[in-house]
Amino acid sequence: MGVRSYQSGDDPCINQLFYQVCSTKPSVTEWREKYRKESDREPVILVYEQAGQIIGHVALTLRKTYIHGKEQLIGFRQDRLIDPYASQVHIEKQLHDQLVIKAKSLGVVCIVDIPACKKRQMPETGLETKPIQRYLKINRPFSLLRHICFQSKISKAAYLTKLQETMREYNQGLPTGWHIGEWQEDDPALFQFIAMKSKWKAMQTNKADQILRWKDNQDDTKQYLILTLTYHQEIKGYVVFRLSFKGRLTKACIVDLAAIDEAYTWKLLLTAVKRILKRMHIIQFWMCPDATIDHYLRKIGMRKWLQPLSLSVQPLEDHIRQIPNQKWWLVMGDTDQ
Repeated sequence: MGVRSYQSGDDPCINQLFYQVCSTKPSVTEWREKYRKESDREPVILVYEQAGQIIGHVALTLRKTYIHGKEQLIGFRQDRLIDPYASQVHIEKQLHDQLVIKAKSLGVVCIVDIPACKKRQMPETGLETKPIQRYLKINRPFSLLRHICFQSKISKAAYLTKLQETMREYNQGLPTGWHIGEWQEDDPALFQFIAMKSKWKAMQTNKADQILRWKDNQDDTKQYLILTLTYHQEIKGYVVFRLSFKGRLTKACIVDLAAIDEAYTWKLLLTAVKRILKRMHIIQFWMCPDATIDHYLRKIGMRKWLQPLSLSVQPLEDHIRQIPNQKWWLVMGDTDQ
């Protein structure tokens, strides 16, 4: 049959394909929930069927994105899976070509992929590569093994209470008028700030819908913490953490951050990040390169990873090709990696 759209009932076969390729088998609920968390728009999900068996699968989640300040759609490619015993190159090309056709019909202006290695990247036709800078910080490295082996679990509620205390202490030392605190869902000022920053870079996703999904996506093993930095109650910057807890091991990913174009504000925001993350064992972040943010990340002890990572981008409209690398802004929260 070849390439076709996903149909209800394909889930068991896709899960089996996951197991063949990745040695994991997510539940149907987990698989569907992933796409719900990624975007408020229906994803494009394709399968490659042969002799009644699904031997290939790819998906595209759609994200509202500011391009030169105007909201358009870009697509993030997800879950490229091909049966290891099938014709990899042929099936990959067939899936990708159909994905491009579907994307264009929905008004998508480019497809973005973040491959773990060159073997997973998109076919070379029309491909552009954008650099990604990765950061890592490990606090108290010699205590990591002890916390990994510790049998009792850490109390997430108690841990979050300590983070709140850390914020209160930091606020006491801030200059008059400045304050950092947890964003409240009924406060629309954060969305107004995101809209105001829409022309900061030529290419940046609109995080407004994503922030609401992060706020709703809490469980016993992870917590999203959304903080805003204000000056006389006006938002000047924000940062979003994904905190995860395994036993007594704590890990933080900085999934999003932004501030006004003023070095002192970035300094205050990232100094607050440093104070809060001192309580975490492992901290990770990646972003499109930005010299100002890189400077302050290194000031707070974040170190660049030696292992390179890059975006594979396929522009579907010519104006995307004209955006220079330094004008792209994608961060960890734009994907699940």
